[in-house]
Amino acid sequence: MQSSISTQIQTIQNQAVVMASSCHASGFAAIVYEPIAYYDDLEACSSITRPLGVYPSQGAAILACKSFINSLSDNLKEWASYSVTKAD
Repeated sequence: MQSSISTQIQTIQNQAVVMASSCHASGFAAIVYEPIAYYDDLEACSSITRPLGVYPSQGAAILACKSFINSLSDNLKEWASYSVTKAD
């Protein structure tokens, strides 16, 4: 189980790096991992990667991620996460 979690974390990190490196503008890439389903019996959720865009500052990118997560339904908010990566 632990190696499966490590593989999932590595996959998420790779997606963030790929998105950031594909941006042709300098700034910070904001990425939210949006939960789409929760599985009670496993205490786990499945998520999709939702790129929000490139922002001029790290603070703006973090704010965009937190605002997006705040718009999710209450039962999925706690499972959402985000990544902000330098995009130059």
